[in-house]
Amino acid sequence: MNVFCLPPGSRITNVYLQNIIDEIVKHGFIVDPSFDGYPGFSHILKNRHAIYHFHWLTYLYYRKNAVTSWLRFLKLFLKVILIKLNRSRIVWTLHNYKPHEDTYPILNELAQKVFAVVSDRILCHSIEGRDYLSKQYHRTKGVHILPHPHFIGSYKNTVSRQEARKKLGLGENEFVFLSLGTIRPYRNLSMLINTFKQIKGDNLRLMIV
Repeated sequence: MNVFCLPPGSRITNVYLQNIIDEIVKHGFIVDPSFDGYPGFSHILKNRHAIYHFHWLTYLYYRKNAVTSWLRFLKLFLKVILIKLNRSRIVWTLHNYKPHEDTYPILNELAQKVFAVVSDRILCHSIEGRDYLSKQYHRTKGVHILPHPHFIGSYKNTVSRQEARKKLGLGENEFVFLSLGTIRPYRNLSMLINTFKQIKGDNLRLMIV
């Protein structure tokens, strides 16, 4: 059976999706590496009885222009209907209650309501996600909790602790607070910095990477 991930692993900067895809392949499913992450109507019709695995929905409709975003969502909605009529299945992984940049809250909430209804299966990485689906969208059937995959072995680790501290200019006895990831407004790094300044203690270092 063919599985199409939306967005595909090639569109995401970390290896989360690729790790998911690798596990799907191990279980005998076929993941098309050439799939660009946005199926056309003809693609849907040609792939009957497939599985469309949706992740972050905003990747499929969000644009800076509000009108364009709504039009793209309408097109996505029509494709979802076609997927169902074509006897393919929809799996949706709920990653967050809301998108990180909730620019169009009404549109984003509508998108999640639609997928809460049409998805054949919904995956959550926590009990809280499952409870949110039940409370917010009254969806309890076909909801499964899967622990978030780890990244052990996904990135090369060839530097020792001592070498890393030397390269970063860190003392052997410094206690490091690390904020790792893309710097974006929703992370509220200014609050993190102000909070760090209030911590009392010696040999403390905050690193934002």
